[in-house]
Amino acid sequence: QGYVINPFGAGEHVPVVERKIDTLKGRIRSCLMGLDYQLMFSLLRYLVEYATIMVNLEPCSKREDPTSPWELFHGRKIDYKRHLKLAFGDYAEVKELRHKSNSM
Repeated sequence: QGYVINPFGAGEHVPVVERKIDTLKGRIRSCLMGLDYQLMFSLLRYLVEYATIMVNLEPCSKREDPTSPWELFHGRKIDYKRHLKLAFGDYAEVKELRHKSNSM
């Protein structure tokens, strides 16, 4: 079995890949428009990562079973309460629990 390699030359269009890139760009644009503030350029890579993960959490329509690409890659079911608790750019109060280093 293995992978099927379909090489394309420079300047040739690959419709499947272009459609996936457009989907990702649309998700990124909608996240940017939904933010209450201007996103710093240094945080843009995290938005791209978030949008990619969100696309991969959706089940693939070409498969018979409703398994998402994320589930196939990680080998476990999605925990919706954990993975979809916050959206990108949500305000959150985060607390880091530190252990006491002294014994007094």
